[in-house]
Amino acid sequence: LNPRQRQTIQYWAAPWPDGLALARVEPHPYGTFAIFALWRGLLGDGEWVMRLLPALGSLPGLAAAYVLGRRLFRTERAGLLAVFLYAVHPALIWHAQDVRNYALWAAATPAATAALLVALESNRPRAWLRYGLAAVLSAYVFFFALFFVIAHGVYVFLFRRERLRRWLAISLGVAVFLIPLGLQILAIMQGGAYAGTAGRFS
Repeated sequence: LNPRQRQTIQYWAAPWPDGLALARVEPHPYGTFAIFALWRGLLGDGEWVMRLLPALGSLPGLAAAYVLGRRLFRTERAGLLAVFLYAVHPALIWHAQDVRNYALWAAATPAATAALLVALESNRPRAWLRYGLAAVLSAYVFFFALFFVIAHGVYVFLFRRERLRRWLAISLGVAVFLIPLGLQILAIMQGGAYAGTAGRFS
């Protein structure tokens, strides 16, 4: 490994509790550092091993793209086209080889959205539980996933209001699990390494 690659692995896959300390100052959720630290602890920190995690982590995005395409457009052709576009998208290919959390986010967020569509159609408790778990996982991988969870609520309110009560119930559970994430965001804003982007407008 060259020095830059080694530094990247040491940063993203810092052993616990160093990863926990990083999460208090860096704008990435606890889950990111925990996943990479666990991966490194189990399989080592070789370059190909560390790159394997985002590569494997991006694969569920293919399944999610298929489910989204098929359920939104009601045709298998749309699902297959969504998988094709996901598979050949240059940014997704790049991030699937990079020791970062972006490939994991690019898979987890569509997976949460697909789980929502399945839950809305079936209205089964297990489907709603899967959605809740997927939403929590996506948020703990990347902060911006929270905007997708909000968008899910807007979608349910506008188009599937008959499921709004069930969505609110599962979202309450999601919110409880996201309390540590909210505290982390406050800590970053108060004294993180990126305080300049969270301070007063200039």
